[in-house]
This record gives sequence, structure tokens and C-alpha cells, in this order.
Amino acid sequence: MSRLSSAMPAPVPWFRRRARAFAVAALAAAAAGCTTFDRLFPPLDAVPAAVQTLADRCAAVVAPGHKPPTGRTNEAPPALERPAPGVAFVDPVFGNCIVRLTARDAAPPPAGTRHDDARRQAFNADASRLLLVARDGGWHLHDGTTLAWLKPLAGGAGMIEPQWHPTDPDLLYVLSRGGAGLALLELDIRRDRQRVVGDFQARLQQVWPDTVAVSTHHLGAPSADGRYWCLVASDRAGRSLGVFTWDLQTDAVLGLMQANGVQIEHVSMSPGGNRCVVATHAPGVGTRAWSRDFSASVVLHHGAGSAGLARDAAGRDVYVSVDDRTPGGDVFMVDLESGQRTVLLPTVLGGTKTAIRFSGRNLARNGWILVSTWAATPADKPRQWLHGKVFALGLSENPVVRTLAHHRAGGADFPGQPQASVNRDFTRVMFNSNWGMIGGDVDAWLIHLPVDALDD
Repeated sequence: MSRLSSAMPAPVPWFRRRARAFAVAALAAAAAGCTTFDRLFPPLDAVPAAVQTLADRCAAVVAPGHKPPTGRTNEAPPALERPAPGVAFVDPVFGNCIVRLTARDAAPPPAGTRHDDARRQAFNADASRLLLVARDGGWHLHDGTTLAWLKPLAGGAGMIEPQWHPTDPDLLYVLSRGGAGLALLELDIRRDRQRVVGDFQARLQQVWPDTVAVSTHHLGAPSADGRYWCLVASDRAGRSLGVFTWDLQTDAVLGLMQANGVQIEHVSMSPGGNRCVVATHAPGVGTRAWSRDFSASVVLHHGAGSAGLARDAAGRDVYVSVDDRTPGGDVFMVDLESGQRTVLLPTVLGGTKTAIRFSGRNLARNGWILVSTWAATPADKPRQWLHGKVFALGLSENPVVRTLAHHRAGGADFPGQPQASVNRDFTRVMFNSNWGMIGGDVDAWLIHLPVDALDD
């Protein structure tokens, strides 16, 4: 069994502390026998034929043949009153169709319901369903065609780490016991039925007797085909005991690795399913892409900063992140098999820095990754081209940038972060925004793109 270095980890950033605190709370609830899996809701109704679709709404406001503009231009967002929910409008600078999905002052769903994280896939296999999370931890389903709220997710609340099935739009995978159990469940969202597809208790407790939960620590995903998974085993206090890879198709554990005292920040399977990416802040360990049996690894990053997994134009699995040790705060990508590193673009411009997140869930549209930026500092420095935007970034040397929108999200705290997420073919993008109302509840917003939006 492989081992991580025993070096002590660096302090945990606030956004990981938030996720870890949530996970520890879930473990405590599980120990007390709490569960939310017995809630049942009525089946989803068929969409009335007369209801106008998202595509229809956008076709009525966007010029035929429009594509997102190319280039690193630096336009400031002009004043724009917050549109009403469901009304399609055009971004005044970049010309793309945007629709406000939620209404902060109406229920259901609860006020403040938003997209979870850039690395979470908000869209199901055919983008007919959308998944949002409320401030109380409850998950909510929306119709991806009409944008109507449908119902709460019957699979529980909190850190259940919902993962959409890669081909069946009615199936989700969720963690058991609100993210504090030792099983993976398959949930049929239409019928609100579930079944266990992976029971890890006996197998893991033979190796790590104190194991009470498995997860990716909220930020990972299975392989693009849903077959291979990489998960962290944790004890009741949320401490990492080890990492394991698992084959859903054969229900076989393929490899295990001892944490050996290192706190693991998060893990994820590569899109191709050949590598388990393990992120830590431990000096000398950092983030590595391990083979499925943990016999070999490729170093990706010195720490566990903001990152996304994607596929480059040739279909190779790549890790994309920001290197704060370089003068330009370079966005870079690393080939998970060869370890080859390619610098994509600088983020430290004109003496400013900016928060940044990546979404590489466009697994049917290789060669691009979605980027969202916010909270540029210091605030008195001139605005730079990448600030406050959602844009598509090409995964190659001298990459193409196609800008999608000014997101108008205000505030650096978690509720105010855009955390933009893309669907499988890069025709839908979801982001969060309070539309400049600092401290106000956020709404979820959708960008609708034509199928050839990223073509030359």
C-alpha cells in the first residue's frame, strides 16, 4: 500500500475550512443516527408543450450567427438594472444571451439558492435538469428547458456530493447519510428511488478501522464515463486516513494509499479514468496525479490551490491551476500522464491579483476550460481585462479567450462568488451573482450559447 509523505500540512484556506466544517458536522449527525433519505416527493411532471424554452427565449434576442467575441479586451460593465427572472437579455458588451434563473424574493426554492461550486456539474447529461443548493444545505432541481423550479432533491441535504450520470439524465450519484456514510447511492430523480451501488464499510474498515465516511472532500468527480472513482476515507473528526480508487462497473477497489498523517484537501478522478488527483498543502507533497494502483505519480502543483481537470484539444487529461510563486501568477496546465507543463496566461496584471475558478466539466467539448474571476485587489488599481468576467480559455500555448459575460457579482465571501460551471458540450453556463448588491442574496444565472460558439 502506498503512503503519502508524513510532512505536516500548511494552514487550510478559508474556503476549504468551510467544506471541512460542514463534513465534520455531517459526521456528528450520522453518529447520532440522523438521516434525510426517507423524504419522498411526487414524480416530475411532463413539460407543457406551450411553455417557451430557454433556446426560444434566447433566439428572440440574439442575432443569428452570433458568437462570443475573441480577445483580451478591457471593457467595464455598463450600468444595467437587474433583469426579472426568466427574461432573456443580451450582455451589453459581449452579446451573449443570459437569463436569470432564480428569484431571491420568491419561494420555492428558498432565497439564496445558488450553484454550488465551479467544479460541480450543475447540468445533467442532456442539460434538461439543473441542480442548485440552498443556504440550509438542501438541493433543488430545476427544469433546464423551462427553467421552472421542480422540487427538492430526495437524496438528502448537505455534503452528499451529487454527481450526474454521464448518459442517463434521470440518474444522480450521491453519498450516503448526508455525506457522512460509507456507501455511494444511485438516485433516480424522476421516481425518487435509490439503490446502493458501492458499499465500502467492510472493505475499508479492514484497512482503516476508524473509517466512518468517504468523499472527495466536496470538490472531486468520477471519470467522464462514470466508471472510475477516487475517494478519501475519513474518521469521525474529519481526519484523512487514506485514499482509494474504485471501479463502479466491477465493484472492485483498485488501489489504496495511506494518508500517513497528511490532511488531504480533495481528490478527483481524471476524465479518462487513469489518474487519481490528490491535492494537499503538505510541503514536498502538494498535488499529484497517481496511477489507479498508486504505484506512480506525476507532480502537478506545489500546493492545493484553485484548480480544474479538463481535456486539451488532443483529448489528453490536463490539470489547470494558478501558480502564485511566479511573478505573473501564471495560469498553467499540466499533462497528467507526461507531466509536461504549459503556461497559459498571467493573472497578476497592473499590480492586481484576482480570485479565479475553473470548470472543466465540458467533457464532450475538448480543448477549453471555463474561467470565472472576481474580487480583484487592491481595489484602487486600474481594472484589467480578466477582472469580473466569465470566459472560455483555450487549452494550448497562446490560448484563445472567448468572453461570455460580466457576471456583476459583488463581494469576496462565498455567497458572493460567481463559481461558474459549464455543461458537457459548452452550450450552457451557470454562474451566481447578487448583481452588485453587496450582502444581498445571490441568484443563479444561465448563459445560453450556440453549439458552434467556440468554433473558429
